[in-house]
Amino acid sequence: MRETKEKIITLLREINDGVDYAKEQDLVDDGILSSLEVMTLITMIEETFGIELQPADINAERFASVDRIAEMIAPYLS
Repeated sequence: MRETKEKIITLLREINDGVDYAKEQDLVDDGILSSLEVMTLITMIEETFGIELQPADINAERFASVDRIAEMIAPYLS
């Protein structure tokens, strides 16, 4: 899971490099990621990990932190 988290942080840094994503716990509600940036991140995740996220997976709570994003995509990777 550590490698997955590192890849997610790399993707997030492509969107905005000025944030310590490892420490942030509420990326969406704190305004760190806009809705457009979340959509960009979804595309990047799908391309990087070779998965297709389901609509049910896409909500602000699941994109709150790197840990939550990694937990969300873990079932797709196994």
